[in-house]
Amino acid sequence: MILTIDIGNSNTVLVGYDDTKNKVYTRRFLTFKKHTKVLLIEALRGLELNVSDVIVSCVVPRIETHVVQAIKEVFNLEPILVKGTTIDKMAINIDNQAELGADLICTSVGAASKYDLPVIVADIGSATKLTLTNAGPVYEGGIILPGLGSSLKSMTEMIPHLPTVDLELPKSAIGKNTILAIQSGMLYGVVAQIEGIANRFEEELGVKCVRVLTGGYTVIFKHLLEDFHYEEYLVNDGLIEIFLKDMYKKM
Repeated sequence: MILTIDIGNSNTVLVGYDDTKNKVYTRRFLTFKKHTKVLLIEALRGLELNVSDVIVSCVVPRIETHVVQAIKEVFNLEPILVKGTTIDKMAINIDNQAELGADLICTSVGAASKYDLPVIVADIGSATKLTLTNAGPVYEGGIILPGLGSSLKSMTEMIPHLPTVDLELPKSAIGKNTILAIQSGMLYGVVAQIEGIANRFEEELGVKCVRVLTGGYTVIFKHLLEDFHYEEYLVNDGLIEIFLKDMYKKM
């Protein structure tokens, strides 16, 4: 089994694939930002999986070394750590390839492997990100917005008389009380952002694009974005594509 590990700011997602890209294992848990090596070793040892290779996307730079050490100790394998600068067989059309996050390039590769190009990916997690991948394939860039959780926390901290609310989608966009107004503004607001930015990408490119949706928060409102294809494990799907097609530079 080839184990792909997507380490995000909030969650870590494990997906195991066979060599034909069939998913044979999935697991999700909170990202260990403290005591990373010890806790990750404990989690990985508990899997009792027959792992032949490991490939990782990590967007928390300060724990990367601990992640690699944990994987080596548990599986006795040197993991492949995907970065913007290590990707191969895909053109990167941005100012500084070193700034490209592993999650962004993985969702790009994952979407390009499943859909016709050009494709727009909206990844709604700790941050809201939209990227454009053109024919080639060419990673063209994108946008990064504050995430739903951080936006809500920031607003209630800056305006302390506002109530704390759960991120639940109201039935109506027109809020009839403060709680519903905040929930509507946050959730219908991000839907409008996604649709609006995707439309602008298409206007600038001059062609219609396939649209893909992924990320932890999408389950709340994915039914409102009917023209987007939902992919639960798009970072991991990109990782397995990168591994099987040798789309990484040997360091």
